[in-house]
Amino acid sequence: MIKHVLSQVLVLVGMVGSLHSWPVMPGQQILREELTNTDIALKCGKHEQLVMDHTEMITLTAGDITKNNLYNASCDVTIRVALRSSATALEKYGMKVEGLISFRDGSRDCTNSFISVADEDTLDDEMGTLVKYCGGPNKKISFETTEDYINIEVSVGSERATRGSGFTITIEPHFVCGGIIALETTIESPYYPQPYPRDISCFWEVKAPKGFDISLTCPVFQFPNPNKAGRCSDDLMINHANDVDVYCGSQLLNKQKHFAGEHEMLLVFRSDESKNVKNKGISCNITFVPE
Repeated sequence: MIKHVLSQVLVLVGMVGSLHSWPVMPGQQILREELTNTDIALKCGKHEQLVMDHTEMITLTAGDITKNNLYNASCDVTIRVALRSSATALEKYGMKVEGLISFRDGSRDCTNSFISVADEDTLDDEMGTLVKYCGGPNKKISFETTEDYINIEVSVGSERATRGSGFTITIEPHFVCGGIIALETTIESPYYPQPYPRDISCFWEVKAPKGFDISLTCPVFQFPNPNKAGRCSDDLMINHANDVDVYCGSQLLNKQKHFAGEHEMLLVFRSDESKNVKNKGISCNITFVPE
């Protein structure tokens, strides 16, 4: 029976200084909220959840379904992997999926047997991305998102439709943007110098040393221009003292902003969820100037 396919799956979660493993077996549904050295189970038709830290890595593997004659019935398993909030809440992490698949789909269009990876939060999410993988041998799986969750679906089809040696997938968080700034540095929009993604917010809290003011200079500042009402779809917001300033277009390009007498501020990079622009965003230098 196809349930035996799941008994070949192994989930590995790697952390600094340790490695935990869970054989994935049929017959039980569980919700993973805490990572402990124990078994978890996947079951046909069920939706399972894993929660991981930004320092961890998960590997999903399945054995040879052809050799073991494990393709006699249909089976779907969905796994959702999400990140816990990081110790520094301002830091944003995304998810990266890499691996190899050998599912030779009988329909030749990944409709019978496949692995799909998506960053769609719900079925109605029109902003997310979904990619299906099948074929082989050893066809590459590569998926990257700035979202802090992914959904993986493994669908094994009927007899004579599926052949192959299974799959290996590694899921690993990657740093996107944000954090606390206490030293002079350069901040950049996600994926810079490539165009930044839509529907993303990055937060930087800047803290100058005692006796120093904050200075901001942006050699690169590229956003859509404000609309006729003067509103920005994508922008850099500067929250300082009792003021909130919003900039877009090229309003801060090569201009220096010196915040005299101010030792803390919040910088927020924002992009609209409905627009897919081709702008680079920002590359801004933060320096500290003696009072």
